[in-house]
Amino acid sequence: MNFLRQLWRGEVALVKTYWIFGVLASFLLNGIVLLLSRSLAGTGAIWPMFVFWFISIIYTLFIAVAIWRSADKYTGRKVWAILAKIMVVLSVLQTVLNVIGS
Repeated sequence: MNFLRQLWRGEVALVKTYWIFGVLASFLLNGIVLLLSRSLAGTGAIWPMFVFWFISIIYTLFIAVAIWRSADKYTGRKVWAILAKIMVVLSVLQTVLNVIGS
């Protein structure tokens, strides 16, 4: 639980927050959600699909805040913090469009 708190506060290094949680974990989670949603699409089971998408949205918002805050605290080259924030905006936008399109 302490690690999640550190992640939320932006206290985890930007490189770890972005690549491990923002890219890898998001890719895996959203891939699983997409597969589960597609497998349930023809069954009429709507509630599980909402739950899967809700989890995906909550995770995306959580990690977006974590990356943004970590970028604010980043002491390396400023370009990396700026690019991370641009990717956060694009990621949230993509998630919103995916939910609307589903």
